[in-house]
Amino acid sequence: MAVTGSENPLLGEITCGSLLQQLQIIWDEIGESDEERDKMLLQLEQECLDVYKRKVDQASKSRALLLQSLADSRAELARLLFALGEKSLVDIVSSFPNYSVSV
Repeated sequence: MAVTGSENPLLGEITCGSLLQQLQIIWDEIGESDEERDKMLLQLEQECLDVYKRKVDQASKSRALLLQSLADSRAELARLLFALGEKSLVDIVSSFPNYSVSV
């Protein structure tokens, strides 16, 4: 039985490159055709892109939520300062930079 990279601590960290190398060894052992290898690599690339896209979308939505929360908090602070009669501080809060919120 062959020892894989995840079972052998001497082989070090598992990377995409090391996994691809293991996959190529397996393909060589079973005689996988170049056409099937190419199809599998294209499929892996598409799955990788899908994961990256999902992560970017999640990060973008999180950023938008944080920026909206910041804007809401600034508005609430300005309302409170105005209610307390701190008009000079309201101007300071109002001068804080605005961030564009897009999803």
